[in-house]
Formats: sequence, C-alpha cells, structure tokens
Amino acid sequence: MKIGILFDDVGKAGLDYSAPPEGNPGVGGTQYCFLMLMYYLSNIQQEDEIIVYCWNHKGSVFPKNKNLHIKYINEPEEAIELSVKDTIDIFLFNFSHMLTFQSLLEKSSLRCITWVHNWVRGKLLNAMVECSAVKRVVFLGQEHYDRYIDSPIMDKAVVLPNMFNTEGYIRRDKDLSAVVTYVGALIPSKGFHALAAVWKDVIRAFPEAKLYVLGAGNLYGTVDGGIEPVFGKLGIADREYEEQFLKYITDKDGKLLPSIHFLGNVGREKIDIYKKTKVGIVNPTGRTEVCPISALEMGAAEVPVISKNINGLPDVVINGQTGLLVNSKKQLTQSIIELLSDDEKNKQLGEHARNHVFSNFNPENITQQWVRVFKDMLEDGEVEVISPSKNMRNNFKWARVVLYNLKKIPLFHNLPAMIEIEDWISKRLYG
Repeated sequence: MKIGILFDDVGKAGLDYSAPPEGNPGVGGTQYCFLMLMYYLSNIQQEDEIIVYCWNHKGSVFPKNKNLHIKYINEPEEAIELSVKDTIDIFLFNFSHMLTFQSLLEKSSLRCITWVHNWVRGKLLNAMVECSAVKRVVFLGQEHYDRYIDSPIMDKAVVLPNMFNTEGYIRRDKDLSAVVTYVGALIPSKGFHALAAVWKDVIRAFPEAKLYVLGAGNLYGTVDGGIEPVFGKLGIADREYEEQFLKYITDKDGKLLPSIHFLGNVGREKIDIYKKTKVGIVNPTGRTEVCPISALEMGAAEVPVISKNINGLPDVVINGQTGLLVNSKKQLTQSIIELLSDDEKNKQLGEHARNHVFSNFNPENITQQWVRVFKDMLEDGEVEVISPSKNMRNNFKWARVVLYNLKKIPLFHNLPAMIEIEDWISKRLYG
C-alpha cells in the first residue's frame, strides 16, 4: 500500500522532527499529530510506502525510515498532482485544504481521507460531503463525531483519537509546590484570558501559587482569523489580546504579578515544567477543542487537568476521575484552589489520568486502527454509524439525536442538520 500525506509546516524552520514520540518539537497540535502518524505508520507498516508531501523548504529533520520519503512542494495543490504520478493508494490531508482541493480531487482518481482537527461547518463541511474522492472523514473523538450525527457526513465519518506515546514517559515529582501550568497558544480561542480573569482570586487563597504559561501568540503563525499578530508590549501575544488579559494579571502600577511566568513557545523542554506542576490548565473556555494533545501530555505525567465541560474535552478529561471540567468562572477558581489544597484528591486524579492516557491513546493501537480504515477504503467498505449514548447535553446532542432519528422518516429526510442550523444562525448574528 502506498500512502501519501500532505504535511503543512509553513512558517517553521529547522526543527527536529526525527523523534516525535519523545515529544512535540515545537509545532502546533495538528502538525504534531501528522508527525506522529507518519512516524508510527512507517515503523509499524514497514511493507507500506509512506510519501510525505511537505509544504516547506526550511530544512527540518524527518525520521530516516527506509519506507518514509519526503518530497518538498511549493504549493499544497502540488501534492495532488504528485500523488497521482506516484500512484498513491490513499491520500491524507488536513480538512482546512478541502475548498481549494475539491475540484482537483474530483478530476483525479485518488481515494482520499481528510483529517478534521477542529469543528467544521458551512462550505467546508459541504465540500467533504459532496466530494466523491473523499471516502473517509476522521474525527478525533466521540464528542467530536457526535456533533455531526444528524449530518450526511456520517456516511464517511470514523473516529480515530490523537495518539500519544506513553513508553517511558515521565511522572511528575512527588513533592510539589503550588505550581499551575497553562499550555496553549495565546490567542482568544485558546482561552488564557479566562484563567487570567480568576488568577488574583487564586493567589488570594494561595499566595504562594505560581502560574507558568507555555505558549505564545505566534504558535500557529497567525492569531484567530488568520491575521499576522502585532505583538503587545510584552511580546507574547497580539497587542489587542494582550491588553485584554493583562488587566487581570498586573498590579495597580501596571506591573506583571510576580507569580506569573510567561515561557513562550516550548518544545520538549516542557517536560521539566510538567514534572513540577500540581495543576494543569487547558483552554478554560473549551472553544475549538476536540482532542487537545496538551491535556494528554499532562495527564500522562500524572498532572490533573482542569478545563471547560464542553466540546471534545469530556473525551480527554473524565470529570471527577482524571481531572475537573467546569461550567463557570466560579467553578474554575474553586477547582484550581481545590486541587492545590487537596493533595490526596490531586494524586488520585493524576494517577487515573495517566492510566486513561495509557489505555486509550496508545500509538501502536491507534496506528492499527488507521490501517484498518485504509484497507476498508480500498475495499469500498461502508461506514457504520454509531449513535450517541452519553453527555447528551454537550452541544445540544439530544436535539441532534432527535433530528437524526426524525430524518429516517422519508417525510423528514431533507430536514437540515443541527450543524447547518448553527451555521445559519452564526451568519445572521456575526455576518
């Protein structure tokens, strides 16, 4: 089997991608997932040929497996042309390219699989449904998948979680001080402002608490909406966003609180921070999250994670078992203070978090799941739709299930999916 993969790391220069199982070398979560997949596919499926079409010319170092070949391209569309020439059996690409790829794919003979790393709707979703070359659409978890249960995309949809290497992974130190660590880009959709807004309440209860912030406004090259960041006075985030959260974490003289440490974009050195972290924070607004790698990283290190009880977080953080999921600003404050003060609960959640990651995100197991999907595509197999069974309040899942069942009746077959209704409302409200 010949598998073609489009890898987009434009904006990154000279990074070492040779050993992704050792940790993220400093790219965004989506790119890291692609690196992990190409690494494990080329190691486990040694009889298969993996060709990576890399949209970058910045000299990054890739794994040196005999069956892994790197071809550099100037534009992502070149990957389609080369895949046809290379007689690729399966072509994998990120969903963000769907609109520009659709007409080219329709003209090709390729069997394609698109990997969805965010919430998708509107033209992008319709293009994936309509494009005959796209045989499978990969969602990252059950919550991600369930949101589309009443959409025709289900005829192509499968669930393949992000993978995380747990072999020999570190455990945090036994003796811990009150260190809270936030991991994520400093852009509005990743929610640092929500944590900043409660930090003074935390240090009133825990004056010795420290906050380490891993990430900056240029982790993805742009801020929300694809705009190049214009950094604020601290040089860590887009000026407008920096002004939004700085008001919460500065004193009356405008100086940054001494308890807060901005460490910028970090690679594998983040492990040293995780080892001394008592509480992890991942996107306390929950926006955009489907299967955050940072939550897996900290969970594997026995760090209990706090986030918002929405979107894909319940797949990654099991509320009350491996971490805490909150619904309000007040609950966020209370949860941080609780895990800083209750050592026994903190330890128990951390141990369960490690077991959860080890059991459900094992790279070897997930790689085999990918291979089964590839083979099923080549055999023109049909997709089995899995009806939701839990977290029915998440994103009004109960209403989506009602629509899903209603649309089985011929009279109601053409009713719009809930995601289409959401898109219509969003356009009317926000343009």
